[in-house]
Amino acid sequence: LQKYCDAKPTLIFCATRKGAVTTAQRIVKDYKEMQTKHAVLPWKPIKQEWPKMHSDLVELVSFGVAIHHAGLSPEDRRLIEDRFLTGKLFIVVATSTLAVGVNLPCRTVIIKGVELWDGSKTREYSDLDVLQMMGRAGRPQFDKEGVAVILCDLEQRQKYDKLSQASTVIESSLHLSLAEHLNSEIVLGTVDDVKSGREWIKNTFLYRRIQVNPVYYGFLGGIPAGGWEAYFDNLVEQTLANLTSSQMIEYKEGLVNATAFGNLASRLYVKQPSMKLIIEIPELATKKDVLLALSQADEYKEVRLRQGERSVYNKLCQHSDIRFGLKKVERAHEKVYILLQAILGNISLGATEYQNPDSILPLEATRVYKHAVRLMSCVIEAAVSRGAGSLLKTSLELYRSLKAKGWEDRPTVLRQLEGIGEK
Repeated sequence: LQKYCDAKPTLIFCATRKGAVTTAQRIVKDYKEMQTKHAVLPWKPIKQEWPKMHSDLVELVSFGVAIHHAGLSPEDRRLIEDRFLTGKLFIVVATSTLAVGVNLPCRTVIIKGVELWDGSKTREYSDLDVLQMMGRAGRPQFDKEGVAVILCDLEQRQKYDKLSQASTVIESSLHLSLAEHLNSEIVLGTVDDVKSGREWIKNTFLYRRIQVNPVYYGFLGGIPAGGWEAYFDNLVEQTLANLTSSQMIEYKEGLVNATAFGNLASRLYVKQPSMKLIIEIPELATKKDVLLALSQADEYKEVRLRQGERSVYNKLCQHSDIRFGLKKVERAHEKVYILLQAILGNISLGATEYQNPDSILPLEATRVYKHAVRLMSCVIEAAVSRGAGSLLKTSLELYRSLKAKGWEDRPTVLRQLEGIGEK
């Protein structure tokens, strides 16, 4: 900051909310020490009035420093953004999600570490994430120059040197959703047997890149036993076997055909594990059973249950409008399950009792809801294909409720009408 800030707006990106808070607090602590020593300061705070805000922000803003993450209220985030854009805040320490969707140009960007925890393992930011963060610095319409500083290990430096010079190599992501892509090719008729499946995959970008950079795709020892051709032949057969076990295709004597379920998954963009889950919902399933199945869909695998937000979800479980309660919310899919019911029960998730520094429930509910109606459509059409009449009736009732964001037998269903209730 001493070297690059020069009293110009600076964004610092951290991997976690806790990291953003502790970094901002450390900056303020160091700033106070510099004031005591009468050292040259990289910026001078502007005295201004501040409304009531999140407790983490109160001391920080008086020094021209703020934090920005999803744990703040929308009002606090908008306030921070406005003051930063108007030059009344000099330093904003944010999580990497700020790089997407929020336009905050600045002179300097500092990326504090290039690794983050994704819930199961540590991974590096994608090149796109890093470029989006770097892209905040020196926007032509706002500034004549910009500086991007990446704090990383020495062995990672070469990679980011190449990235900053636009000489980095693009890699394939096909391996992350191969089953869905192969299923769509079968639905389209491009792949109709094992041979055409093998030919199709050998014409993909994945086939080229994995041979050039096998370590990126998990092959630490280089070429697998039997060579790449044998590996891809086995990969296609294994994927076809998985699609068959999910009842999305029929695979007999080397020939493949899409089933009604395969067509449905391709049309509604439903992932293979989710489709398998939907097909396995019992015919006599209750609304509770269907909601539980829905909450475990692969579309929600990015949902995380943070340690600090368990208490607020346990409190939400006790609400009278949660029809199918739980003793405790202990897993991520249970969080989804409770949020879906909160939407159906028209619970005011923005109420004071549900405010939590680790989670903004209305935003979490929005993320969960965006998949729910589509997945319920899939449950309905799958029930039709199965001839499961009881499940079809239950699913249609649940679909109507989700579409209206309210249980059909509750007065809150009237909120669909303009001017009634909160929107």
